[in-house]
Amino acid sequence: MRLWDGELHRVTATADTATDARARLELRIAERLRLSELDAWRYLTPDDPFDELAYVWLGDLAWLSDVSEATYPRCERVVRTQLTPAFGDLTIGEITADRIEHHLAAQLAASEDAASSRDAIQLLLGFAVGEGVILSNPMEVAAAWSA
Repeated sequence: MRLWDGELHRVTATADTATDARARLELRIAERLRLSELDAWRYLTPDDPFDELAYVWLGDLAWLSDVSEATYPRCERVVRTQLTPAFGDLTIGEITADRIEHHLAAQLAASEDAASSRDAIQLLLGFAVGEGVILSNPMEVAAAWSA
């Protein structure tokens, strides 16, 4: 499908029957067009809430054709259960390597899955860099500290 920006985006859907797959595909296309129009003129800045970055990133992730079906639900769960509670009161620009490491250390101490959280925040902040929201990924500094 071609969105407002003129770029082609692949949208796929699977189901048990061809009719169900077609219906799911039509639903995904309609939802993608709606989200595209809502976000078309929205540019994030470092002063925007972390939650907005997470929303935009998950929306983008949901529509990438090369993302496995298990990736989106896993990332959404990590954002909802781990990252938003830890960083939800911060702006994007306030997410620092120190805050990330503090969060990950707390997760390790509580025997939570810090690896999933680390992977998700790495991808999310990499997305922010790619979108021009921040200049560099704080996870690169955090990785250098832990090396």
